[in-house]
Amino acid sequence: MNPRARVIRLMTERLSRDSFPRLQMALIVALTGGFGLLASFVLLQLGLDARSDRAVLQVLAHAARR
Repeated sequence: MNPRARVIRLMTERLSRDSFPRLQMALIVALTGGFGLLASFVLLQLGLDARSDRAVLQVLAHAARR
């Protein structure tokens, strides 16, 4: 077995044994979607009725964080 394949196998075993990568990724995706939905709802409540306006504002807010 070549060294790269060995390292990949060891890391896969370690991740499977010590953590729950699928659960973690599912949680990250769920939280991201939830916060996106919440942000869209808040902007709608603030009077931004057009979906395109809310999307542009969300993109600008995301860009400002960087």
